[in-house]
Amino acid sequence: MTSLKLQSVPRLTQATVCDKADSSDDVLQTTVCATSDCNDGIPLAFLCPMSCCSDDVSPSLCSDMSYCCDDIFEATICGTSGYNDDIPASSSCDMSYCSDDVLEDTVCTTSSHSDDISPSSSCDMSDCSVDVPQDVAPQSRKLQDKTKVIDINFCCYEIGSQLGKGGFGTVYAATRLDDGLQVALKFVSNRNKKFFIIDGFSRPFPLEVALLILASQDPSVPEIVQLLDWRVEPDHYVLVLEHPIPFEELNWFVLWQTVTMEEDVAQVIMHQAIFAAQTCCRRGVLHRDIKMENLLINPDTLEVKLIDFGCGDFLTNEAYTTYAGTREYCPPEYLMTGKYHREPATVWSLRILLFALLCGDYPKIQDLKKINSNTWAKEGLSKECCDIIRCCLQIDPQQRIELGKLCLHNWFKTADKKK
Repeated sequence: MTSLKLQSVPRLTQATVCDKADSSDDVLQTTVCATSDCNDGIPLAFLCPMSCCSDDVSPSLCSDMSYCCDDIFEATICGTSGYNDDIPASSSCDMSYCSDDVLEDTVCTTSSHSDDISPSSSCDMSDCSVDVPQDVAPQSRKLQDKTKVIDINFCCYEIGSQLGKGGFGTVYAATRLDDGLQVALKFVSNRNKKFFIIDGFSRPFPLEVALLILASQDPSVPEIVQLLDWRVEPDHYVLVLEHPIPFEELNWFVLWQTVTMEEDVAQVIMHQAIFAAQTCCRRGVLHRDIKMENLLINPDTLEVKLIDFGCGDFLTNEAYTTYAGTREYCPPEYLMTGKYHREPATVWSLRILLFALLCGDYPKIQDLKKINSNTWAKEGLSKECCDIIRCCLQIDPQQRIELGKLCLHNWFKTADKKK
């Protein structure tokens, strides 16, 4: 089991929100809200491959799905005829290749990132779905319509099957032609995205890119998906992510189980999910969408990886006033007050995850009432397991167990006794 030794938090400089102005050359320096088509008429999606998260969700309207346009962007594509003149030259990973067009409508103010930085509160639901373009640059007739290869920072990737699609973009399996490494390519629209500057980089990044850089920095941890490379264009960005095999989404792993998940299996999964959440927080990142669909698992070894930072934000001690994530995991304090804090909300989502793993469903109102009166129990679950669920699913966030103490709970000690 991975040690719970946590890494220090890097200081983040110049991490203030940069919003785009669409109407003129003058850049607005106030919070800009894009129109959201999110509504409450969409049925709950337990098996959604990607989260259509929004910062534009009111306390009374927490839908996990959104209607987004399918804007198709142009990307550099070349045929798999080896490294030849058909492959346009791009640039290095330090973002020096990035065109000034990226910053054409953005402004970055320069305040150091610390716990007093207020969380971003702009509305991002013009994060429309993005497909890999169908147009292919000049290539041999032999390869026409058979393969697609994209060039990212002098590395060519052959694009394979689609892995998932949602409000934040489209993900494809791909192969790095240099060495055959299997990766995932995520294509995301840049429209109305906020940009941030982080330590060590002179140019601003879209929020998801910045969060992934921080979360996957050295020393890397196996519980968090690694960002291998990226490219930012004026209208979109591409993430090159590790694509471990034979990993699969945790929700599919659960569905394939012929019986209810055993506690010892859930302990292994939850220990890693908690460690991933703790590591993100230590590195200044709040994931905000920890759920089955955003956890990959190796069915043979039970190794777990946290993925998809598209709903995340920078960590702050101040209250968050907008919710980005999936409705079933939304902390109750946000529904009641319109505010929530980083650790209590993370603890809530982790225990919704545990409840779903062991009970096969999300907690209902009657479950929460019994949990808050300390009378909840479920046949087949140990006393320690029922207790940790009660400790985490308290309606009052002040009554929940602290994130840093989760893995010290007696439930995890019972797993150690079995070894």
